Amino acid sequence: MTNTFSPVRIPNGNDSFLTKSNRWALIMAIAFPYNAISAMHSGLLLLVLSSFGILNCFNVGLPRIRTLWFFLGAILLTTIFSFYSEYPSYIIISHANHLWQYSVLLIGLTALMQYNDPINDFLRSKVIIFIFGIGSLISCIVSYSKNGYFTEYTPNLIFFLIAMFIGPRGRSLRTTFIGTMFLCFIILSPRSSPTLTVTFLIILSFFSIHDTIIKILSLSIIFVPIYIYLDLDISQLNTLSIIDFNSYIRADFIRGAMFTLKDNLLTGVGFGPAYRPINFSYLSDHPLLNQVSEMQRVSNHHSIFDVAYRLGIPATIPLIYEIFIAPRLSGNDSSLKFLMISLALGLSVNAWFENQAQLPLMALISATIISSRNRQSKTLI
Repeated sequence: MTNTFSPVRIPNGNDSFLTKSNRWALIMAIAFPYNAISAMHSGLLLLVLSSFGILNCFNVGLPRIRTLWFFLGAILLTTIFSFYSEYPSYIIISHANHLWQYSVLLIGLTALMQYNDPINDFLRSKVIIFIFGIGSLISCIVSYSKNGYFTEYTPNLIFFLIAMFIGPRGRSLRTTFIGTMFLCFIILSPRSSPTLTVTFLIILSFFSIHDTIIKILSLSIIFVPIYIYLDLDISQLNTLSIIDFNSYIRADFIRGAMFTLKDNLLTGVGFGPAYRPINFSYLSDHPLLNQVSEMQRVSNHHSIFDVAYRLGIPATIPLIYEIFIAPRLSGNDSSLKFLMISLALGLSVNAWFENQAQLPLMALISATIISSRNRQSKTLI
């Protein structure tokens, strides 16, 4: 399989200080080993780096994120109305926090990518790939030392894997690297999602898959789990508890939350109400299903569902459309196809929206997909 990379744009002496700053801010945003510092500090660091893009908006205008402005507006309105509710402000802020971070990061990072292409530009540079590789190594070491196993992907590792799996490397080197990484993820990670993600990358590195299939697959990853959770009857749920207890608990999460959401499909429940109602007939006596504090704090472990739960279905549609439907994935661009599938996994059962540690990766992938579409149309507002 061949992969087409556009010519790299190399800064020259005539580049402005802001242009160079934007470029290195984006490189650092991808390469930095965020799990080496606290989740709060990693969020602050990425906000600082993305601020270079926000400053650049004064020169070149806002990035074109189209109907996502409606999504961001829904976050603003929901936050305002929620503060007039009976819920304490600290709970409202805790529920709205990640969506607000995502909004700011999306604007800033997309602005940074207006003239810096992290796929077709950065991954042609051996120096930048080396920087991503060092960041990936640090991230893996930190993850293993903290947890005793590999947990989730980081931005540096995702882009480094794309460079090694899909980039213009020799087939023998790529095959050796693929085999090594696949064995590492199987051995070092007790979770299925990292291994599943790298499996998709292996497939895309050898086979060209039509973009429509990628979009259908991504949407299926998002919506099929919700359908299955809501469609299972009592006996099937009991069987699921034996096969996979985590999936069983998540099914109860979604069933309980849907009990509340069905009366608020247009506007959502807002920020403040618990993720699940306490007065629902759950099948398990798990603390996450019977303790108010835990139900207020722990999400339903499906990011798209939780966005609809808070903001309503109409506000969730632009997010899904702009990232999983509207992008034009060229036939040979396996990189964007892999990023779309990775984001679908992250926003589905991996619940990246509610995980502070995964916000940098989610924002960077979203911005890469959106900016790629803008680059094809070459339009700004």
